[in-house]
Amino acid sequence: AWLLGILWIAGWLGAFFDAVWPALALTACAEVVALLLSARRLHQRIDAGRYIPDARYQRLRTRSRRLSMQLRNLRSAAATLPDAAVLLDGEGRVRWFNHASEHLLGLQRPRDRGVALKERLADSSLGPWLREGALEPLNDVPAPDQPHLRLGVVMVPFGQHQRMLVARDISDLMRLQQVRQDFVANVSH
Repeated sequence: AWLLGILWIAGWLGAFFDAVWPALALTACAEVVALLLSARRLHQRIDAGRYIPDARYQRLRTRSRRLSMQLRNLRSAAATLPDAAVLLDGEGRVRWFNHASEHLLGLQRPRDRGVALKERLADSSLGPWLREGALEPLNDVPAPDQPHLRLGVVMVPFGQHQRMLVARDISDLMRLQQVRQDFVANVSH
């Protein structure tokens, strides 16, 4: 019940900032990380030889299965997002990315796992932004391998010492904005 409450709040915050899917995905990822850390601590206690009564063991098994199912569901949901999502570790190396990242950012599996993203995208318009710390969102930058695609890119903190790069294809929006500007210019003459 508390998970649904947190997701509901994240949805509203995402709607407020016009980024519902990234907000929900980020919140769900954070919940999975929290559950994984909790399961890891419990596993460490088991390995340390502490006695766990059968009832606690069954709860742990049930929780572990639920966590595995949530992780599978999260990966499946993130894989279907139209926005690129790239999870980076504390040193800026790629830990995970969804399928949209392959199309929008030119990342490839397994080549780019473990690679520093700022080195991988050094020759693109995202390279300087990544080297400078990616502090401010970028709007209207060309996609690394497809300059005809225009991206909106943001880097958000994620979990402990991790960050997530989210990139959205805004090509249609930019074309629409250009048509509007052309229309206003023609009407005013």
